Amino acid sequence: MAPEDQPVMRRLDNDQLVPVSMRARRLARTIFLGVAARHRWPRFAQMAMRIDSRLGHSKLWLEPAEAGAFIWWLNVKTPSAKISLPIRGWGRGEGEKARGVLREGTLGKTVNLVGDDDGALPVVLNRDVTQIFEQSRDAYTPLTDVLGIDFGLNTLLATSMGDLLGRGFKEKLLPLAKRAMEIAAREQKAGRKPRDCPAYRDLIARMRGLIDTEVNRALNHAVALHRPRVIAVEKLDFRGMGLSKKLNRILSNCGRGAVEKKLNDLAERYGIEIHEVDPTFTSQTCSCCGYADKRQRQGEKFHCRYCGRRMHADVNGARNIAQTIGQASEEVAVKADGCSVARATATDRSPRRKRKTSSLSRTRSASLRQIVRRFDERMADLKAVLRPRRGPSGTRESRPDPRLNNPYWKRHSLLLKRKSAAGQNMESAACAVAT
Repeated sequence: MAPEDQPVMRRLDNDQLVPVSMRARRLARTIFLGVAARHRWPRFAQMAMRIDSRLGHSKLWLEPAEAGAFIWWLNVKTPSAKISLPIRGWGRGEGEKARGVLREGTLGKTVNLVGDDDGALPVVLNRDVTQIFEQSRDAYTPLTDVLGIDFGLNTLLATSMGDLLGRGFKEKLLPLAKRAMEIAAREQKAGRKPRDCPAYRDLIARMRGLIDTEVNRALNHAVALHRPRVIAVEKLDFRGMGLSKKLNRILSNCGRGAVEKKLNDLAERYGIEIHEVDPTFTSQTCSCCGYADKRQRQGEKFHCRYCGRRMHADVNGARNIAQTIGQASEEVAVKADGCSVARATATDRSPRRKRKTSSLSRTRSASLRQIVRRFDERMADLKAVLRPRRGPSGTRESRPDPRLNNPYWKRHSLLLKRKSAAGQNMESAACAVAT
């Protein structure tokens, strides 16, 4: 990017310096600008200023303030002057809890000053919690092997053990979101940006604080109840509330960030393993028998059309998430040399043509075919469901197998393709188990 009148040299193998031609310089500049156009340039205006007492001749220390509007004094002493910054605290809780003095760990020697658009100067204090987390991991004894967690809006968190935590989350969040939408519409109609309105920024901050608080409370309660070794979660999505695209994006980003932050804290504090599973068909599949049908879920109610089990839809999804971890551990067998069986068998096969990247519909279709085969293995015969119903004449008769009325099962089920007259086909069942 040097000016054209300034020569640019390059070194040859014999350490001789020769000038780079203008054609090569223009080509390099074109390639660089093409790469930079696909990426964002760094924004130095949002970088935090870091003050470290270990650099130079400056001295940094904290001292508690007297009773008043401020909690601490941040003192920075340099060879030329001394600066004292009042720190008010984050304001969560009352008394000592609001000061942050009761936080775990020792204060570090680095302080970050983060500039804000509204003129405030947030101060970030770092704490060393390495020793505390080591003690927590040593004292933590798991009681549950795998705990599946399904997130939602009406009920924030449902576990595979049947717990419903964070009830009424949508009722708490929806008034703030609607008020923010009204302010945003008013500001846009007046030709102003919503983020320039203090009331809009305050509502967004309250929404983020509510999501953060509810997520931390629910996950802490779940860990305290069951003490899991592994937590299995699916991708979190707060959309679908009938809000604007901007608020859906804000809710999704804030919720995902709060959950990831808390899960990372649980992993570091207690040594819990965090696994993220594919959420495909987890809400439509019965966790008891494995039958999948989109008509089985109606809002928060789940009613299996095969075995007749009724349960909360979020609890059923959490149990499917937990079962996915167990199925993956059973299907992937590891050899003594560390190579999986699936990888070893794939290398022995003849090379095939590379396929294009599979689309979303193809991935969902493959997941559903796998669900069909697992269901065939568990239900090898086509007997009628034990749950009876009343016939047209008032007599009670057994309900037929829903696989006979499901067009997808007719196309992909190995048992239905080669069904015998008696309603059973052991040969197809053996083929299903083998594949």
